Amino acid sequence: SMSGSVTYDGKPVTRGVISIAPADGKGKGEGATILNGKYAIEQIAAGRKRVTVVGLTGGNETAPVAVLSSEDFAKGLGKNKRSSERTVEIPVDAQGNGQTVEVKLGAQTLDFALNPPAKKK
Repeated sequence: SMSGSVTYDGKPVTRGVISIAPADGKGKGEGATILNGKYAIEQIAAGRKRVTVVGLTGGNETAPVAVLSSEDFAKGLGKNKRSSERTVEIPVDAQGNGQTVEVKLGAQTLDFALNPPAKKK
């Protein structure tokens, strides 16, 4: 299992989705809802994984978040199909988004601190 916290610009991500996909693109990915800066994934295979976070705002806060494929996460699609009012608040190019981590067997805590994209010169 894997759990931890998710922050953006130093603040907990109130509501969002975290996607954990094999770094090599082969195999099944996992995802979980982020609530009040916390997430938990009960079963996840060990190995190198690419982590993508999408934060959500607006819409009905009690509506379930749609689990998207890792391909949709890579494209930055974070809208819940049941609520067109949701918008992505964490840019795909945020610092720390799309990072690769090593998931180990057993319970593991991984915290993700994302920051706004680097300013282009």
